[in-house]
Amino acid sequence: MKDQPRITPIALDEADESVRPVLVGLERHWSGLPNVFGTLARHPQLFGKWLPFASHVLVTTSLPPRERELAILRTAQQCSCEYELGHHRHIGVEAGLDAAEVEATGADLDEFDWAPRERALLSAVDALCADHDLDDATWAEVCAHFDTMEVYDLVFCVGAYSMLSMALNSFRVQPDDRDSG
Repeated sequence: MKDQPRITPIALDEADESVRPVLVGLERHWSGLPNVFGTLARHPQLFGKWLPFASHVLVTTSLPPRERELAILRTAQQCSCEYELGHHRHIGVEAGLDAAEVEATGADLDEFDWAPRERALLSAVDALCADHDLDDATWAEVCAHFDTMEVYDLVFCVGAYSMLSMALNSFRVQPDDRDSG
């Protein structure tokens, strides 16, 4: 049953001392602890290593927030990850996407009038999700629009959110209250 978590999010008072302060900070930042963090924190060693990488992908990436969110939403669509879609629809709007753009991340690329740089980004997401590689034509298109650091961050963003989607789907992490409905 997909509407029940296989691994329930941890309560703050149950959390290992090594991750509790981080969870308290995340709870404060998000006005409640998102299920993704509560679930992954059940494995404190993994959570402690994963979080700095995830923070780079989400916060300190060289990709502008709007493009980062396009990449995350498209990856979540490709991975059928309802949790990430629900969560990042909100973050995408906060990053400057409008409702039509958020919706278009789940459609064929030709169904929306993307700017050339955005189209290159979305095309790269599709190739990375389908083939775990960028063919020469997609590579050339991406490199025409993005510098080397942005290419790194794009590839690692797609990889990170593909991996996270796999975990969230497998663990049946349920939507957060703000993301449901």
